[in-house]
Amino acid sequence: MTRKILQLVLMLAATAAGATEPQPGLWWSPQESGRGYSIDPQGELMVVLTFAYDNNGRMQWYIASGPLTNNGTHFSAPMLKYDFGQPLNGGYRFPSSAGSDGTMVIDFTSRTTALLTLPAGGQVSIQRENFGVGDPPQALLGQWLFAYTITTSFADRFSYTTVGSATSTGNGVALDLVRNATAEYQVNGPYVGEVVGFQFTSSGGVINQYLWTLQLEEGRGAWVSPSSGAQYGMLVYKTQTAAGTPKREEAGDPVAEKGVAVQVPRAVSIESIAASNPGLGKLAREHWEALSRVQR
Repeated sequence: MTRKILQLVLMLAATAAGATEPQPGLWWSPQESGRGYSIDPQGELMVVLTFAYDNNGRMQWYIASGPLTNNGTHFSAPMLKYDFGQPLNGGYRFPSSAGSDGTMVIDFTSRTTALLTLPAGGQVSIQRENFGVGDPPQALLGQWLFAYTITTSFADRFSYTTVGSATSTGNGVALDLVRNATAEYQVNGPYVGEVVGFQFTSSGGVINQYLWTLQLEEGRGAWVSPSSGAQYGMLVYKTQTAAGTPKREEAGDPVAEKGVAVQVPRAVSIESIAASNPGLGKLAREHWEALSRVQR
């Protein structure tokens, strides 16, 4: 990741944690295999390509383009269709306009989920297709960058390489054995649906706490102060796959980490966290135990 991009990510970290502008990619409804949507937001505009079928079962593509409004959560545009365009193996032929079948409306509920309203009024929940990431805990394996701002900006980087035992509320703790860091998707309890992460000292003190929503290879959430419990907006990006393929960084371009560029905050004991937040303290203790079992 270039320094310019990193600086931009850090500037946005405090304010963008709640943004719901959609991720570009292939979207679909798991209940409607065979119909899908290619969504591409750029700036304040978005283009949606729909591959579907007409009432006679004939394949039909649509293009809809228009502004994203309501802080990137709402889209409305006519579904234009074209016919008699360029054949796959023939010479170029400009397609003919075939009018519009009405207006599509998409209301995004997160970066990867939305409610689609079709021209006739039918509604369907759609999501970005997860065809290569998988589900937690395996989806957490790989290298991640956590960017957030307190009084200064931080970029913490972890490489989760191993899945340890599950806590009482999660489905398996992803472990960075070098940096003593953990992350786990919660399947029940007070943080159900979120990823809870910690970084420990070698003796079990808590240096960092993270709470974020996993959205394929991105996340939005907060760095949670171990001493005060205050939360600070945070952006999360997978920068390397579990197999080691770089996704966002440029070769040889280092990312400053806490403890290298700035002073590491004083570690806080798990007991002190549990005193102010029993649920988070319980998870911190279970994460430390999962990490310790693998490191023994």
